[in-house]
Amino acid sequence: MDSDNLQYTLDDQGVCKDDTIITAGGRACRCVPGTPRSETLDFSLSWDSPYLPKFDPVQSCFLLGQRKLAIIGDSTANQASAVLTDALYPGGCSGNVRWLLSDTLIDKELGNLNRGNHWMAQVEENGYPDIVILSVGAHIHTEENYTQTIDEVVEGIQQLHKDHPEVQVVWKTQSPAGCTDDATHSHPLDAGLEFNFDINENNRFPYWRNFYPRDQYTIEKMMQLGVPILDVR
Repeated sequence: MDSDNLQYTLDDQGVCKDDTIITAGGRACRCVPGTPRSETLDFSLSWDSPYLPKFDPVQSCFLLGQRKLAIIGDSTANQASAVLTDALYPGGCSGNVRWLLSDTLIDKELGNLNRGNHWMAQVEENGYPDIVILSVGAHIHTEENYTQTIDEVVEGIQQLHKDHPEVQVVWKTQSPAGCTDDATHSHPLDAGLEFNFDINENNRFPYWRNFYPRDQYTIEKMMQLGVPILDVR
């Protein structure tokens, strides 16, 4: 994504004004009123892909057209939705995108939080959006529960394909995550080397180390269904 397309307004303390950006939930770095900008945003980084064209919000909105897009999942899905919505704002179609909360997608207690409804209920309640992006994992503690979740999601996608073939389902891999023991001043690209996945008072999520193999398992399942992959690994 081209950060030049994102517009931020700061007050005289360097704090983002709340009406200039959609804030992301969970543990994302974000504009938080009352928090120094230096602690939340790093504009020295500009992501660029050697494989993708420069992000163009106008062209992207043209391609999206009048279609509605729903991103369903936990706070990491909220973060992805916030980035996409803010990036599309200059193109005039940010209102076509919405985030729907579903921590486990299948409405079951699987370790941490289970906020929101079953993903299929969310799709129905929101009028069957043209594009549905699904993601799950951060609130599922065990690998057995994760496998069972994906198997149930696969069954739901198959049913949705049968009943509403007009709905395009996309799978988003899990956002890379981890925590350092203490606050770090390392460059964001180096901070990952300091992640500690052992259980301690600062880290209740040692299973986050399994995000990558979980993605590998899920990608294989989705490819068998012909579901496109939004790979953010």
